[in-house]
Amino acid sequence: HFSKLVQRHSDPAKLFAEVNKELYHSITTPEYLTAVYLVIHPNLTVHYCNAAHDSPLVVNSRTGRIKELGTRNIMLGAEHLMPGIFETGKTKLKTGDRSLLYTDGIIESQNPQKKNYGLAAFKKSVKKHMKLPLNAMRNNIIDDVIKFSEGARRFDDYTLLIVEVTSDKYTHSLKEVDYWLKKKDYMMAADSLKVATRLRPDDQKSFILLAECYLKSGSPDKAIEVFEKFVQIKKVEPGVLRIFLDLLEDEGRFSRAVDICNEIVKKSRKAPADMQRLFELNIKNHDITAAEKTLNSLKKLKPRYQKLAAMQKQLKAAQES
Repeated sequence: HFSKLVQRHSDPAKLFAEVNKELYHSITTPEYLTAVYLVIHPNLTVHYCNAAHDSPLVVNSRTGRIKELGTRNIMLGAEHLMPGIFETGKTKLKTGDRSLLYTDGIIESQNPQKKNYGLAAFKKSVKKHMKLPLNAMRNNIIDDVIKFSEGARRFDDYTLLIVEVTSDKYTHSLKEVDYWLKKKDYMMAADSLKVATRLRPDDQKSFILLAECYLKSGSPDKAIEVFEKFVQIKKVEPGVLRIFLDLLEDEGRFSRAVDICNEIVKKSRKAPADMQRLFELNIKNHDITAAEKTLNSLKKLKPRYQKLAAMQKQLKAAQES
């Protein structure tokens, strides 16, 4: 119902009124629905309607003050449609404010003594963790609820959604990266870096850092995917290509490594060290013809290159093997 009707109504109360009408005629059990719906506009005005659900919370990023978004409305499907049965509330957000939507499983969580966690403890946890990145804030709040319950049986779900208003999502994502790197949580840092690279496809530093995070978290395939994407997006400096080349060689992907090394050789104007590496990669890739061609080119370019004799022996050994 929601997914179909949300495109038709910009006013949350009107949306709930129509959903309520349909549910009233289709629900045949004593069970009803609670729901809350927020519309955050570009000017940071929020219109919301609450159908007997736990009130969303808005946390002021400067003062830590918490505001409850509550409107006096009934559950969906409980009553037949009447004029004004649902009301739309209105509030205004500021940059940095966070809105929290949650299920009653959190505040009604109990410890072994049958004591509820409660809204006050929930708000206290929200204030305690409000300066953390969104994922960390959510995780820490849920951890507080779990610690309170002391292993008591859970009768309902813990669902928590946190939405933050930001003026610059790119800068915000980089702040989250710094936080996760300090925690040495490289997969979470990678998640934030993916946002940064999506917003700034030319951000070479973030792409490299994203690949490094994947490597440190034991995901070399994902690191290679990151480099491949970056190579396709823009012209990459030889230094970045060399990092990619090291990764490909470490992973034994010699065919692709040869392609990248050829690019490096072109960009470095046939620097002897790069040509030597191309030669060695061709040997590892079992392309003796290409290795011999690279060696001959290097002889013509730098006939006094000190490692030519060793390369010639290496070629001969490969030819005889």
